[in-house]
Amino acid sequence: MNPMLEKLLFLWPEILMLTGGVACMLTGLASTATVRRATVAVAAATLILAGVAAVIVSDPAFVSAERLATLSPMATFVKLAVVAIGLLLLMVAARVPEKLNATLDSELPTEDGRAWDPGLAIRGEFFGFFLFSLAGVMLCAGAGDLAWLFLALELVSLPTYVMIAISRDRYEAQESAVKYFYLGALAVAIFLYGFALIYGATGFTDF
Repeated sequence: MNPMLEKLLFLWPEILMLTGGVACMLTGLASTATVRRATVAVAAATLILAGVAAVIVSDPAFVSAERLATLSPMATFVKLAVVAIGLLLLMVAARVPEKLNATLDSELPTEDGRAWDPGLAIRGEFFGFFLFSLAGVMLCAGAGDLAWLFLALELVSLPTYVMIAISRDRYEAQESAVKYFYLGALAVAIFLYGFALIYGATGFTDF
């Protein structure tokens, strides 16, 4: 098997999480109210499938012994822990988008006769970014070099900025999201500067 393809097989949990995030955004914009309310179920199903995939890709029967040796048991443990914690967080936050004014306003009939206003809907974005952030944590667990780690950390942090801004009906939440973004941007700048020093001193980015 092609080494790159075999390496990608280890990313099935993350691929499923990213695909599920896109699916949540699509179901959150569905024209049927029942489908829109099923967005949280799509997120839960995605987490479960990602957990199953994490177990399968760590099975010696799935990949060669040489490639399996490169997969740390801690990475599999962290991915399963992300799935478990994600399900708990999902149960806590399942009703958050339903109670926001933007969601309630989007369900009201519009002036042009539409049953709802997709421009105000945030249900899909909330759960989609939730899954994107968890996928970033999974990628951090399996990171093998500094570039991969940087991209994974950005995937963790960027969706949370949006989630903070849209998860409350208060301007203070938007202010907090902006402050969080600037703090994150400063941290990333220092982070990348450190990476540059490491690469300049060693000549490679692998751990």
